[in-house]
Amino acid sequence: MRFAPEAPEAEAYLNKALEIDPKNSKAAFHLVRLLRRQERWQDLARLLDARADSAGTAEEKIASLLGLAEVARDHQRDHVRSDDAIRRVLAIDPAQPQALRAITDAHATAQNWPAVISAYQAALKSRRDHDDAGLLLQIAMVLWRHVKDLDQAEEYFRRIRKLEPAHPVALDFYRAYYPAKGENQKLMQMLRQVEKTGDKTKGAGIGVEIAGLAEAQNNPEKAIEAWKQQLRADPTSADARSALARLYRRTEK
Repeated sequence: MRFAPEAPEAEAYLNKALEIDPKNSKAAFHLVRLLRRQERWQDLARLLDARADSAGTAEEKIASLLGLAEVARDHQRDHVRSDDAIRRVLAIDPAQPQALRAITDAHATAQNWPAVISAYQAALKSRRDHDDAGLLLQIAMVLWRHVKDLDQAEEYFRRIRKLEPAHPVALDFYRAYYPAKGENQKLMQMLRQVEKTGDKTKGAGIGVEIAGLAEAQNNPEKAIEAWKQQLRADPTSADARSALARLYRRTEK
C-alpha cells in the first residue's frame, strides 16, 4: 500500500487480512481508501455493509453505515439502501447527529411530522441522564409550527425553560400561548421571573412589555407600578415618563 498502492497484490493482501480477522480496522481502513480512490462504488458499498456487521465497536459500525449511506445516496442513487443504512445507525444510537439529521430532513420534506417527532423523541429518550435543549426545541417547534398542538408543545417548552428560563424561542411561544388562553396574568408572571434573571439587555425590553400588558388589561395601578420599576431601571427612559404621565392623568393622581 505504501510503495505500490495500485498493484493487485495490495488489494489481495488486504482482503486476505480481513478474511483472517474480519474486525481488523487497519486493513478495512486501507481497503476503503483504495476502493474509494478507484471509484469502485459497488465493491465499496459491499465492503462497508460487511464492516457494519463485523466491526468490533459501535463507533466503527456507525462509521461504516454512514459511509454506506453516503455511497448509496451520492454514487449509486440507491435511496432505499441509503435510508436503510441510516435506520441501522439510529438503531445503534438514536441520537447520532448525522443520521438523525438525515432521517428528520427526509420526513420533513415529505411533511411527515409525526415521524419527525418520533425520531427526535427516540433521540431524547436515549439521553437518559439529562434533557437536551436542542432536541427539546426541535420537538417543541414541530408541535407548535406544523402540528399546531400548542398544549403538547407547551410540555416541551416548559422543560426548555427549566434549562434556560429566558430562552428567547420559548418566550416567543408563551407570548402566543398564554394570550390565546386568556391567561395574560401568567404571561406577566413569567416575564417578571425572566426580568429577575439579571440580564439587563433582556430586562429593559421585558420591563416595557410587562408595563404594556398591565395597561392592556385595563389595570392602571399595575401598569403604573411596572412603568415606575422601568423608570428606576432606566431613569432616562422617555417612554416610561410619558406613560406614567398619561396614567397619572387617567387616574387623576
